[in-house]
Amino acid sequence: MVSRLGLLGLFFVSAAVIQLELLLIRATSVILWNHHTPLILTLALFGFGASGVLWASSRAEFRDDASKRSLSFILALLFSAAVIFVFFIFTRMPLLVMGEKLPGLRTLYWVLTLIALIFPFFFGGTLIGLWIIFAGETSGKVYGINLIGSGIGSLSYLFTISSLGASGSVFFVIFLLLAGAVCFSMRKEALWQATLSLVLLLASMGAIFFGESLMPVEAPVGKRVSKAPREAILYTGWNTLSRVDVMPPGFEGTTNLTVLIDGGAATTYIPRIEGGLDRENPDRVRSGNPLIHRIKEGEGEGPSILVVGSGGGIDVRDFLVNGASRVTAVEINPLMNELVRKRFRREAGNLYQDPRVRVITGDVRSFLSKTDERFDIIHLGLPITNAALASGAVNLSENTLLTEEALGVYFSHLVPGGIFYLYHNELSALRTVVTAARFFREKEFTPLSESVVALLAASNPEERPITGVRAELLIKKGAFSFEELKKVRDVAKRYGFTTRYLPGEKGESYFHRFFDATLGEKELKPFPDLLRPPTDERPYFFHLVTWREFFRRIFDKNIAAGEGSLLLSLALVLVLIFPFILFSLPRLAKSPRRDPGWLYLFAGTSSGFGFMLLEFVLLSWLRILWGNPETAAMIILSVFLVSAGLGSLSVRFLAGKIPGFILMLGGTLFLFCFGAARGMPELIRTLWAASESAKIFGTLVVLTPFGFVIGMPFAWLLERLSRISHLWSGWAWVYNIFSSSLGSILGFMVAMDYGYSMVFGIAAFSYAVFLILICFSRGWGPR
Repeated sequence: MVSRLGLLGLFFVSAAVIQLELLLIRATSVILWNHHTPLILTLALFGFGASGVLWASSRAEFRDDASKRSLSFILALLFSAAVIFVFFIFTRMPLLVMGEKLPGLRTLYWVLTLIALIFPFFFGGTLIGLWIIFAGETSGKVYGINLIGSGIGSLSYLFTISSLGASGSVFFVIFLLLAGAVCFSMRKEALWQATLSLVLLLASMGAIFFGESLMPVEAPVGKRVSKAPREAILYTGWNTLSRVDVMPPGFEGTTNLTVLIDGGAATTYIPRIEGGLDRENPDRVRSGNPLIHRIKEGEGEGPSILVVGSGGGIDVRDFLVNGASRVTAVEINPLMNELVRKRFRREAGNLYQDPRVRVITGDVRSFLSKTDERFDIIHLGLPITNAALASGAVNLSENTLLTEEALGVYFSHLVPGGIFYLYHNELSALRTVVTAARFFREKEFTPLSESVVALLAASNPEERPITGVRAELLIKKGAFSFEELKKVRDVAKRYGFTTRYLPGEKGESYFHRFFDATLGEKELKPFPDLLRPPTDERPYFFHLVTWREFFRRIFDKNIAAGEGSLLLSLALVLVLIFPFILFSLPRLAKSPRRDPGWLYLFAGTSSGFGFMLLEFVLLSWLRILWGNPETAAMIILSVFLVSAGLGSLSVRFLAGKIPGFILMLGGTLFLFCFGAARGMPELIRTLWAASESAKIFGTLVVLTPFGFVIGMPFAWLLERLSRISHLWSGWAWVYNIFSSSLGSILGFMVAMDYGYSMVFGIAAFSYAVFLILICFSRGWGPR
C-alpha cells in the first residue's frame, strides 16, 4: 500500500528533477556556448540508471510505507545538497580560461564536472526508483505519478525562469525537494525529520528571492559579458529563450547599448538615439549595412521593410533613417521587445512608438501565414557570433528561419522586384543560396544566378576562413538591373567591400563555382553536406557534415564539424551501458530460461527507446507551430508527460477490462508512429495560419491520445515484473532508462541526417519489437 503523502512527496521530487534538467540546459547556454541538451539528458538518465542498478543489486526489501518514507527523506536532503554543490562548481570554475591556459587540465575538469552533474540525478533516481521498484502491483500507478509530476514541473519552469532567473530557480528546485521531504517526514515517529524539513523549507523559500547574491549563475571569463564588471551591466533578464545582459554605451567601443545573449553567444544592439531620428546621420547609419540602404534609393516612396529577428531595434532605426516608409519588426524573444518598448524606451528615442513601426512578438512564419501583406525588402540578420559557431555547438540547433519552405514563404510576401537580404558570414550566405536554388527552379522565377549579389566586408577574403568574413547577401525576386549593379559597385568601392558575386561577372568564389556546377571535392571537403538544403523536415541549417561522414573522418582536422556534445553523449552512453548490462546478466541468468521476465525486460527496453524518440520528434514538430518555440516546448512536454502519466494510472484498469489489451496497445503505437510520420507535416501546414486557440486545440488533439497510449507499455510491464521479483523490476528500470538515453541521442542524430519522419519510422520499429516480444511472452509464463 502506497500512502498519499508518499505519492505527494514523489510528485514534488519528480517536478524538481525535470526542473533541474531544464535549468541546467539553460545555464549551460550561458556558461558554455550552447544548451548541450543531449549531454544534460544523458547525464540525468545515467544518474537514474545507476540508481536502478543499486536497487536491482540490493537485497533490501522495502515493503512498508514507513521505511520508504524514512529513506526518501534522507535522499531528498542529499539531492538538495547535490544541487547546491553542482551549481557552485559549475558556475565558478574558470572553464574557458583553463582551456586556453592549461589545455591539459580541460579534460580533467570536464570529467570531474560530468561526474558532479550525475550526483543530483543519482539521488533523485534512487528516490524515485525506490517507490517504483518496490511498489509491487501498484508500480504502474506510482510510475504515473512520477510522469505527472514531471509534466507539471516542466510547465512551472516557464514561470520560475522568467520571474526568478536561473539563480532563483536553483532554490525553487531545492524548495520542491524540501516540500517532498516534508511529505515524507509527516509521521508521528519522525517528528525531528518533520521539524528539520519544515525549517529548511522556509529557509529555501526565503533564498528564492535572494538567489542572485547567494548563487549567481555567471558566464566565465572568456565570454564577452565578462569584459565588464558586474555592477556596470545595466540589466540582466532571463526567460526560456535566453539570458540577456544590457551593456552600457562604450562597451567594446560602440555608442549604442550592447545586448549580449547568453553571455555573448549572440549579440544585438539597442540604438542610442538622442534628439530624434531626424538628427541621425543617414550616411553614418548606413555604413553598417550599406548595400541594402542604397539599392532601393531613389525609387519614389520609401520601401516597406520586414525585419526578421529585430533584436534590440538597431536595424529598425537604420531603415527608418534611410527612408523606409514602414517597418514591421518581428522578434521571437518577448524580452527583447520589452527592453526597447519599455525599459530602455528613453535611450532608444521612443523608437518602437514611431507610427511607421509595427512590432510583432512571435515567429515570423506564423505572422506571415496570417497576412497577405507584401514587402519591398525582407531583412534577416543572424545574430550568432563566429565564436559560437566555432564552438561547434550551434550545429545542434534547429533553425526554421532558413529552410526551403521558409524561403518560399518569404518570397511569396515580396513584391515583384523585392529583395531578400541576409547578413552573416560567407558560409551562411552560400548555404542560403543553395537552399533557394530548388525553390527558384520550381516557381520558374528568373534564374537565380541573375538574382544574387554577395559582398564581403574584407579586402582580402581569401586569406580568411569562410566563416570568418562578414557577408551581405541580396536575392531579388527578379533579375538585378544595370543601375542596381552600378550601385553595388559604388558601395563596394566606397566602404571597402569585396564584390564576391555579381550577375554576369566571372570569378572563382564559392558562389561562382556553385552556379557553374564546379564546386569540387576540395571546396566541399570541410562541408560535405553543404549542397543538401535544410527543410522543415530536417531544419539544421548549420549541420554541414553528416554523422556517417563525421565518424568516418573523426580525426580529420579539415572537417568543419563540432557536434562534440552529441559525440560525448553517445560515447558516454555506449561506454557505460555495457558494464551495467554485463553486471546484470549473471544475476538474471539464475532465473529459468523460460521465465517471461527476460522478454518483459527487453520489451521494456524497446518501449523506453520508442518513448524517447517520440517525445523528441513530437516536440520538434509541434514547437514549429507556436510563436515562441521554447514556451511551446515546455507546454508540449507538460501535456505529453501528464497524458502519459494518466495512461500509466489507467493501465491496470484497462488491462483487466479489455481482452488482449497489451497486444492492441502495441499495435496502436505502431500504427500511430506511421500515421504521424505521414500526417504531421500536413497538420503543421494546416494549423500554421490558424489562431492561437486553434493551435492549442490541435496540439492537445495530437498529444493527449499519443501521450496517454505511450505511457501504458512500461507501466504494464512493471506490474507484470513485480509479480516475479523486484529484481526484475529494478533491471527493467535500468534498461528502460539507458535505452531512453540512447533514444534521446539517436533522435537528434537521425533527425539531423535523415529528418523527423525517419525518427518516427525507427520509433515504429521499436514498438514492433515490443509487440513481438509480448506475443512470445504470452506462452512463457503468467499473463
